[in-house]
Amino acid sequence: MKKLVLIVTTLLITVAAFAETKSFKEIVPAEYVAELEKSGMVRLIHENGNDNGRYLMPENEYGDTVRNLIVAKKPGNYPFICESLYLINKKKYAKKTDVSQMNIQAVSEAVRSISKMQGMTYYSTTRKKRLVLYKSAYTLEDGNSKARTNDRNTGNPDGTKNWLLFDDASFGEIRYELDYKQNEDTFYMGYQNIDDVKVLFMKPVTARNLLVQALFIDCGDDYLVYIVSDVDCMKVPGMKNQIEESFVSRMDALSEWLADQF
Repeated sequence: MKKLVLIVTTLLITVAAFAETKSFKEIVPAEYVAELEKSGMVRLIHENGNDNGRYLMPENEYGDTVRNLIVAKKPGNYPFICESLYLINKKKYAKKTDVSQMNIQAVSEAVRSISKMQGMTYYSTTRKKRLVLYKSAYTLEDGNSKARTNDRNTGNPDGTKNWLLFDDASFGEIRYELDYKQNEDTFYMGYQNIDDVKVLFMKPVTARNLLVQALFIDCGDDYLVYIVSDVDCMKVPGMKNQIEESFVSRMDALSEWLADQF
């Protein structure tokens, strides 16, 4: 009798676990499902300082965090918000990892392995080829120095902070502060620049005016990745196009890099 109760309990827990995993079609805004299923990616760009976007964001526990955390836009500056939604099919991209092991913890550990982002590449639309995006990438001891430490990529990071440094091909060395949240099927990462973004002798994006938020959601057969870049940039000749190309390519690069980790 005890064995029967144990078997039934185990089956109920298993069924409940599967029931909680929603298909991407159930949580993506309905008007974008067909395009996402067909192309594997949907993108919206907002250049109106009064429009904070977040229209592509799927239903998730951390939606209020993503909506409420925004970069204030100064009058006269160039406001830029880009949203991208990616669909990563697990069977299609699994090379080193068994599909059964591709859960939200696997994504969390991969994305927190900052040092592995060194050498990440992106496609340059101006030079028409792939280039190295981050010449160097590593986790910092804290936000007050550039002292390197080991990646903090184990366990559940829900509610914790982290710091990193990217030596960016376009913008040089920039430190970022990160916030993590994680539940059973979703990993949230938000990062904001501690240092000014420099281009030649200019600082078009000052500290705390570059915010990237990413949601990684386990949808059973697929990972759903939502990234929103939110920037307030000084109006400098030629900077508008550079900002748009730079952040669009960086969002694509992160999604591509993640898919390659499995």
